[in-house]
Amino acid sequence: MKPLTPVKLIFIFLIFFTSCSPNLNQEISGEKHIIAHPQNNYNDQIAGYGWKVGTTITLEIDDPANGIGTDYSDSQEAHITEAENISVTFFPGVDWDLAPGHIITLSDGITTVTHVVQDLSIETIDIENDQIQGTAKPGSEVMVWLESPYSHELRVKADASGHWQANFTGIGDIIEASTGAVAQNDIPPSGSSHTRINWTFGHLHIEASLNEHIIGFYNFQPFGDLTFLVYHPETEELIYTGLLETDEIGSAMFENHEKLFFLEPGSLIVARDNPTNQETSLKMRFLSLDTFDTVNNTVEGQSNPGEIVTVYIYDPATEEEYIIDTQTDAAGNWRVTFEEDISNTMELVARIFDEEHDEIAVRWVEE
Repeated sequence: MKPLTPVKLIFIFLIFFTSCSPNLNQEISGEKHIIAHPQNNYNDQIAGYGWKVGTTITLEIDDPANGIGTDYSDSQEAHITEAENISVTFFPGVDWDLAPGHIITLSDGITTVTHVVQDLSIETIDIENDQIQGTAKPGSEVMVWLESPYSHELRVKADASGHWQANFTGIGDIIEASTGAVAQNDIPPSGSSHTRINWTFGHLHIEASLNEHIIGFYNFQPFGDLTFLVYHPETEELIYTGLLETDEIGSAMFENHEKLFFLEPGSLIVARDNPTNQETSLKMRFLSLDTFDTVNNTVEGQSNPGEIVTVYIYDPATEEEYIIDTQTDAAGNWRVTFEEDISNTMELVARIFDEEHDEIAVRWVEE
């Protein structure tokens, strides 16, 4: 069996990366600029790029509707993040809700950058016709990104009524796992600063690990928040309620380090996307990983009779992946044999899915 192209699989392998403390004189490359994310009410983000690490950056927001002057301010020390080399990030939270026309200023006392939040929206994501539609200032240019499974960009103009449409037909497919963004510079354009709205497509998605008691949430509103509930498998009583903030692609993870609850077959997880009030749920089913035989290259386990089990192995040394689907017998047993040599240095996960393709997983952990 040939190795498969890497795909995004949660609870399947751990991502290892190396980070180091930045030099305080280090400056993030590129022009200093602002990206405003007026994503949802009270879940907005303001990101600044290009300042030296250790420099104190002051944020000021002016709402012209209130007259000239600063209506909101904050400050923090610039640093480098692993994602996108952001040097400073502000989360106004419940204290300030970004809206079109607000004037954002970031300054280190020497260099000052200003951006006006643009009136930009996404109204429709058409998966059948690979089109995205929305509104902006009439006649203005909008940048539209389709970022997965491949990266594509279109620049389109809003018509006289402010409507714009990006057609990715023949360029890239919008699928259930797709993510992307739309953005617009100041009008007239001024540097690289822009207003950006991230989007995801697909049903609200849950992935949960039976033996690690971890839950992942996907396709929720980016830069929003979600509430999740966990119910006891036998009594059906509510045993845990959690609140999580989503990232730029609408994902969030509850790692449950303190083992605040244990997931078992029959446990019910319900999640609500608070900005949209959409809900989804996942009921846990039985699945086990019993044998990881590196001599005979076999993996064995159990689940419900007739269950389809996907067995996944990832080799961090070669970054190769191997996947085999199998079905349990009448007694609930399953067994797969890999053509490749497998070793205990590899990541091993077994998965089953519900009708909505939500995932229940078990990862091999050495005792």
